[in-house]
Amino acid sequence: MKALFDRYLNQKIGLNYHTAYHIDEATLTLAADTYFGAVGAKDGVTHYYPYSAVIHVMEKAGGVEVGGLFTHKHLWPLVVKVGHVVDVGPMV
Repeated sequence: MKALFDRYLNQKIGLNYHTAYHIDEATLTLAADTYFGAVGAKDGVTHYYPYSAVIHVMEKAGGVEVGGLFTHKHLWPLVVKVGHVVDVGPMV
């Protein structure tokens, strides 16, 4: 996984860092042996994930198109989906 991420260091990628179901733009800033880091374009925060949290990776030279029926489509050369812990409050 590190070799793949190394190719996109300091480039903009698609990453679901904010919510599980929405891909946003991030800049890949680190590809270590067991984890990677990316700065979210919306929040400016560096998010770190172990490679074991990666659920799905998509790569395409012309860009992977991401977007829904009613949203603007984006193209990124690499799109990464990571797993999220679902917050569940008490049921009353």
